[in-house]
Amino acid sequence: MSSRSMNHIDVIMNSVYRPEKVDGIISNVDPIILRSWKRCVSHFHLEPSPTRTARVLSNQELLDHKTPIEEFISIAKSGLHELHKHVSALDYVVLLTDKHGITIDYLGNDRFDKELRKSGLYMGSDWNETRAGTCAVGVCATEMKPVIAHRTDHFDIANTTLTCSAAPIFDPFGKPLAVLDVSSLKSPEKKDSQYILLQMVELYAHIIESANFLHYFKHENWVIRFGESKQYVEVSAPHMIAINETGEITGINASARTFLNGNTHWQDESWDEAMGKHITKYFDCKLDDIFANATSLTKTSPVKLKSTNQQFYFHSYAPHNIKSLFVTGRNNKDRPSVVSQHQMMPLGSLAGKDTKMDKSIRLARKLLNSRINFLIQGETGCGKELFAKAMHRESNRSKAPFIAVNCAAIPESLIESELFGYKPGSFTGAKSKGSQGLIQQSSGGTLFLDEIGDMPLDLQTRLLRVISEQEVLPLGSNAPISVDLNVISASHRCIESMINEKRFREDLYFRLAGTTLTLPPFRARQDKDFIIKNILVSESSNPDISIENEVLELLKSYSWPGNIRELKNILKVALALSNTQTITMDDIPEQFFNKIDNHQETSRHASYSDNTPDSITNCNAKSIEEKLIVSLKHNKWNITDTANDLGISRATIYRRMKRYNIVPPNQL
Repeated sequence: MSSRSMNHIDVIMNSVYRPEKVDGIISNVDPIILRSWKRCVSHFHLEPSPTRTARVLSNQELLDHKTPIEEFISIAKSGLHELHKHVSALDYVVLLTDKHGITIDYLGNDRFDKELRKSGLYMGSDWNETRAGTCAVGVCATEMKPVIAHRTDHFDIANTTLTCSAAPIFDPFGKPLAVLDVSSLKSPEKKDSQYILLQMVELYAHIIESANFLHYFKHENWVIRFGESKQYVEVSAPHMIAINETGEITGINASARTFLNGNTHWQDESWDEAMGKHITKYFDCKLDDIFANATSLTKTSPVKLKSTNQQFYFHSYAPHNIKSLFVTGRNNKDRPSVVSQHQMMPLGSLAGKDTKMDKSIRLARKLLNSRINFLIQGETGCGKELFAKAMHRESNRSKAPFIAVNCAAIPESLIESELFGYKPGSFTGAKSKGSQGLIQQSSGGTLFLDEIGDMPLDLQTRLLRVISEQEVLPLGSNAPISVDLNVISASHRCIESMINEKRFREDLYFRLAGTTLTLPPFRARQDKDFIIKNILVSESSNPDISIENEVLELLKSYSWPGNIRELKNILKVALALSNTQTITMDDIPEQFFNKIDNHQETSRHASYSDNTPDSITNCNAKSIEEKLIVSLKHNKWNITDTANDLGISRATIYRRMKRYNIVPPNQL
């Protein structure tokens, strides 16, 4: 064994077991390298003297490491090529490893291919610290910190000619994902020569990590980049956070986690503290400021961190599927205004926390680009067309038309010509130039057939052929026209029952119902608050609009036979009647109270005799007012207790209070 090898072994062993013997040398060893040496000796039981052959995985083993992160590898590729352009002239190679230290992508140097393969600087090589000992990739994968392993920093004697610089890459949730490394077979003796190279590796690791973060959240979440420099926020801001439409943090990169949670490590319990929290818990801003910034002409906006009052600048990115919901409002300092979300919104904005809706949304997302036709079932007014529009917006057909056809609204005599189109002179009253049918207009996009159960049987046969053959034959034409058809149909009827009654073709049903989505009625929704507040914001164009809790509870208690459509109509009237930005009981139209009476009090009143003196409904106006005031005072103005006391609904209590101008003491 050479004296050089002996010296290397002595330095490592004494550094681990007898540091007092090497006080002049140990001071030159980076603490992160020293910690790795100690792990190699004490935990992994490695020895620096044997020369281990570089381990390269078989094709199948490598595939097992690459497959789970294929999409990330694809995103990282352009960053690897850019980095390689900068370092290849100096005979450096670029390695991308997974979090276990296995090389999953590699850009080398043909001139030294044999030597690089032998040294393990190659595709499929294993640089895990437990096997390869101290090396840049292994140490970085263990501690997830940037590191230089220069020459004798390496544990294994065989690697002491190498110089390697590595930086970690975290996934969109701040957990270890990969390591970016630049290595060379030979280098200048001094370690200082590698510091600039390490900074370059860190820069490209950040670029790749940011690109992956943006890609991961681009469809459903808003992404916020923030930093101290106003000029570089959009291109190099280190901190990134993803939020959903309600402002809850759904993703946060490692840099932002460390910044918001303090100087913590990814293995610490406090690392996940920010996940699920509202963005305004950390920043002094309104949620709408973040949304508006996505299309702001100024691009960056100032914001203060609540904990320190320190000022930062941020830029936000809107989800790809709802960017069209924003228009520039030049009369409001070039700030964008939000178009009504109910015009065309993504699936993620259709529901809050509702189990059944969430199940339908998840199923729709998995299959909406799979050429499978959907049947949406649900009561009238529960949002079937809105759901179909959202599916279209999130699909890869979003740039083509969304054509909606209400099969129940078009007269039976016209539905054939409307759907299939016609040639000039096909029938009396036809346009002189003919007409392109709705099916052909939807080609490449989405055809939405609402109330498909009302389509006449003879047209069902023609529609079946169109879907099967992907071609349409206009009236009066002998030549079919090819169409790229994607169909979403909807019905409030039970189609299977109609099949049994011979009122709907079974073969068409199987064509239309590749998969069935069921939307719950509003009365069964678990996210009523979310829906009510969403409608208020979209219909008022006032993001600060609110609603009194008593009104909210009243709306939630009603059965809503007309579902969301009926709710929307009531709220539109309430907004028109309101003189403030808070909806109160005074803004609810009288017709709504009458509806509640009809639905909720009939059975209750039936149990009372018309001659019963205690029945509030049979008293004269003065008696009603007096009895109501007495009961309210007795129940300390608790509406529910008063309703139970008088045997009537809460809605009637509110209506009577409004009619007789009875105001609780705390509202005077």
